[in-house]
Amino acid sequence: FVAITIAIGVSHLNWELWLRQSLATALAITVMVKFGITHPPAGAAALIFASGNLDWANLGTMLLGNAIAIVTATVINNVDTRRQYPTFYGISPLFDMFKRDKKDQLERIDTVSLH
Repeated sequence: FVAITIAIGVSHLNWELWLRQSLATALAITVMVKFGITHPPAGAAALIFASGNLDWANLGTMLLGNAIAIVTATVINNVDTRRQYPTFYGISPLFDMFKRDKKDQLERIDTVSLH
């Protein structure tokens, strides 16, 4: 999302194609590193969408490539029983966060009641 947003913004500049594509890729990678969400294929997405050729074929090609990569990673990493991919499905870290908060609150209550 971040890389494509940057690429679409850069694609509206009236610069040479090679400069738009280079700038979009560099900015996308820089912003992702700054936010701590580095994802190398997103740099390729920025390169594709910075061309200014914003159509469903490019989006479909990118989504198909992402789906193939995810399916391949899931199959390869789940062949061995000692490995699991993905390690969570996006919800468990939220539950862990709430559990930690409640545990800390209980520890604080116990500490206060002891004094």
